[in-house]
Amino acid sequence: MRTGLICGFVASAIGLMLASCGDDTACETDGCGGETATSGGNATETGTSAPTSGASETATTTASGSASESDSSATATATATATATATAATDSASATDSTSDTDSTSDTGVTDSTTDTDTGTDTDGPACEDECFDGVCVGGVCCPVDDACGEQCCGEGQLCAFESCVDPGDACVTGSDCAADSYCDYSLGEAGDKICGGGGSPDTGVCLPLPSKCEPGEEPDDPNTLECLPECLFTSDMIFEPELKHQWTAGRVMMPPIIAQLDDDNCDDNVDGRDIPDMIWSSFAGGSYNNNGTLHAYSVIDGTMVKKWSVNPQSNRIWPGKALAAANLDGIPGAEIVACTEGGRARAFHPDGSDYWSALSISYCDMPAIADFDGDGSPEVLLAGSVLNGQTGAVKATFPVKYAASWWRERALAADIDGDGALEIVTATRAFEADGTMIADSKLTGTFPAIADLDLDGKPEVIVIANLGKGSNVHNLHVWRYDADAPDKAVVVRQNVDINGSLNPALCPVNSNGYSGGGGPPTVAEFNGDGKPDIGVAGGVGYAVFDGDKLMDENVPNTSTLVWSKQTQDCSSSFTGSSVYDFDGDGRAEVVYGDEEFLRIYRGFDGKILSEICNTSGTLHEYPLIADVDSDGHADIVAASNNYSSFSCPGNIKTTGVRVFSNPRWTRTRKIWNQHTYHVTNIRMVA
Repeated sequence: MRTGLICGFVASAIGLMLASCGDDTACETDGCGGETATSGGNATETGTSAPTSGASETATTTASGSASESDSSATATATATATATATAATDSASATDSTSDTDSTSDTGVTDSTTDTDTGTDTDGPACEDECFDGVCVGGVCCPVDDACGEQCCGEGQLCAFESCVDPGDACVTGSDCAADSYCDYSLGEAGDKICGGGGSPDTGVCLPLPSKCEPGEEPDDPNTLECLPECLFTSDMIFEPELKHQWTAGRVMMPPIIAQLDDDNCDDNVDGRDIPDMIWSSFAGGSYNNNGTLHAYSVIDGTMVKKWSVNPQSNRIWPGKALAAANLDGIPGAEIVACTEGGRARAFHPDGSDYWSALSISYCDMPAIADFDGDGSPEVLLAGSVLNGQTGAVKATFPVKYAASWWRERALAADIDGDGALEIVTATRAFEADGTMIADSKLTGTFPAIADLDLDGKPEVIVIANLGKGSNVHNLHVWRYDADAPDKAVVVRQNVDINGSLNPALCPVNSNGYSGGGGPPTVAEFNGDGKPDIGVAGGVGYAVFDGDKLMDENVPNTSTLVWSKQTQDCSSSFTGSSVYDFDGDGRAEVVYGDEEFLRIYRGFDGKILSEICNTSGTLHEYPLIADVDSDGHADIVAASNNYSSFSCPGNIKTTGVRVFSNPRWTRTRKIWNQHTYHVTNIRMVA
């Protein structure tokens, strides 16, 4: 019996190597379909989140990517031509984002570029009972060797593809020019003379149909004469063994890196998923995670991490412990990067690392987010207390947030909370119009918000983690929702759920943040198999998952809403985040979380540890993220690490820098993770 991933037959006779397989969950180039994407999908342009059917389509604080893209890259040969490279046009995606809202999309590309499959010509030529010296006998007819195609004899102008005679389709430049069931075969087109940077013409091809999918359990008898695409099956239990594929160790990192498309790597005048994804992060020296940060951009090229640029500005210096955000702000292809400065201000950089703008009048930058509040195609930058013009950095609106103390200040995200079709500003405790006008006040305490439709009634709830730091004795989960008819237009559904569950806070020292506080940005996903969103959250002493359906049921006591919890160690900051992803394509999410010592993968429904890797950090609000950073068609875990603190793994082992883990049997995912509050419905796959 075979184990591992069953897929990827090589059709040598027609030269087709199938690269697409796995549980495909991705986001499309012109939209998002749950945690993944088309054409390999990295994005650098924001789009207004779909405002209807609840906010599980709009945001969560740390999103999950459940992904694998069926954007096939293939090598193909038609028997009438020489062997050539072909790019498949089929982009289909299906994914579960961190708000547990499952979408599926299929980009059909240019629908008039169709091709027809024909039975071929089998009536010309001498009968096979006569001597057939210059051909082969096909269907009782002597067919010229070059026209023979499986059991068919192709007619004039036809080609043999996947054991069928087909009529060539329209000309194509990329796979998206062809119909959804076709690919672009460049062996039938013309070689271009395009010059990177402008000028010339691109390579062209001809659209040809893809073969049909094999029936479940069916496999082609001969991989050299491929007649159908076999189903990819995962049959091994050994898929949660991540390997360290890439790493950067030249500095200390204690913030979540981001993944975006900075430039046109393949010189096709577009910045999209066909280009090489870029990893961007800030590093610090010594133990100065609040000062003098260096901003880096790296790509994985031919299996090696390659530096694109690094900048260390000495005016308005970067705060290296704060988060970053990236998107196309100026309308020119390529993502700009928004960073926070030592004084809590914001500044932006062009895709090449040069200065764009600085916003020196705002009060606090911590987890910048990018969203198009007014839907005009020019995104804004959202900070904790202000909205900035994405093109100039000028302040467009301000709004109040609670708890001025730096690390525990109330955070904000963008979501359509009232169903009016426009994005609002949602903090942990209140909601505001994009101009700063308050529209709802829950009267709760809280730090980190997330948005999800927990009861699937088409109306969003706000999930709140209240962590007010050392000495506060606050480590709670609340849930509230907008209600235009309620006092203050907010209804508290649940409050004061202890995120520590049965774990004793004394697992952390008495004078630590993890003892009296605890709780980072919540992650929303379907964990327990009931089909409804649940909530995962990391605290000082453990990681816990709560049942979203029970949280919405007033008859269920707080203590009965816990699905599972596992002891961890984050007594230092006690507000790290997490990610959720379906690595094995079985429809169930796994949790990826890193504390002060280890990076772990937990089984989503019961918390069983599937993998544990040494990855040390002093911890702030970083979390591991999931993206395909090396374009190999498999998900990667990107984790920050540092060795400045006293924390170490057994054997006094410490790690540092940016580390990329993967497994060749993991499913496919997007090539983007553009901000701390990443969610697939707010970012498109083109720039």
